[in-house]
Amino acid sequence: MIFDRGYRWYPLIPDQIARFKLTASVPNEYIVFSAGDFVGKKKLADHSQFLWESKIPVFKLPLIIARSSFYNETVRKCGGKEIYFYSFSVDKEIKEKILSEACSTLKFYNEFIGEYHHHRLTLIETPEMEGTNIGTALLMIGTTFIDAFKQGQYENLQLSIACQWMAGGVFFEFLGKGFWFLQLSFPHYLRLMYLEKVKGKDAFIKGLNKGLDAYKEFAGTDKDVPIIDVDYLDTKEKGRVIYGKGPYVFDQVRRQIGDENWLKFIRDIYKDFKGRILTCDEFINYLSRYDRDGTCVSKLEKMLSRTGLSED
Repeated sequence: MIFDRGYRWYPLIPDQIARFKLTASVPNEYIVFSAGDFVGKKKLADHSQFLWESKIPVFKLPLIIARSSFYNETVRKCGGKEIYFYSFSVDKEIKEKILSEACSTLKFYNEFIGEYHHHRLTLIETPEMEGTNIGTALLMIGTTFIDAFKQGQYENLQLSIACQWMAGGVFFEFLGKGFWFLQLSFPHYLRLMYLEKVKGKDAFIKGLNKGLDAYKEFAGTDKDVPIIDVDYLDTKEKGRVIYGKGPYVFDQVRRQIGDENWLKFIRDIYKDFKGRILTCDEFINYLSRYDRDGTCVSKLEKMLSRTGLSED
């Protein structure tokens, strides 16, 4: 049984975030999962109490209740953190490969951006789901991506873990200016940087061009839309703007200010906005600290507000 933000099972204001502590009492044969960290379980005569909490605010509070016998639990120690994987269709060998990839990805962001803000990351195979439901410290992974993981295709896993820093650690103004650019294009670019680290420059370029080529099919036409004007991802073209053009824009920013400043920029954002909401204007203002003559900020604003790829 899954409750998510759409069920309105707790007081919810969509554009706000909050810390929480959740106590759930269930019959002894059940287990409870939520966002944040698992604090402990108290087993009583006829029921058990599970306690979950987050010391930084979160943007949603999912709740999963399942029979304990439904899942197999596998745990991986990972650089002072723990990754828990709960599955029912994945054999031991594949689980170890998935956990190895998850740990490698988590370590990269931990070192590149800043220390992960929870003690554990929980991965749960979720039946009858297609995609991945990303929460803070909790990934509910549907059938489509579990099948991809079994084939050694980890793109979604890498992206979902990147979102733990940018989208589930630093939050963005819900449906505000540039929301989808920050919410999805940003972690997509971070995922490409992970590929660059582990597989080399060619893998990075191939990944960047894959999305960009799909965008170029209609770039600058009447089907195109400026990144800043994407309100909902309700058309194929809007999706390609965010998934294809968006990471390219981040790459242009990185190249304009240089790798050293890019690293400082990302780390400063995480340090100052972890557990807070970052607006697009604040993002641009932070960028100006590393842009000596304003060229990069000007270029970014043009690429966000215009269609196509030209900054002229």
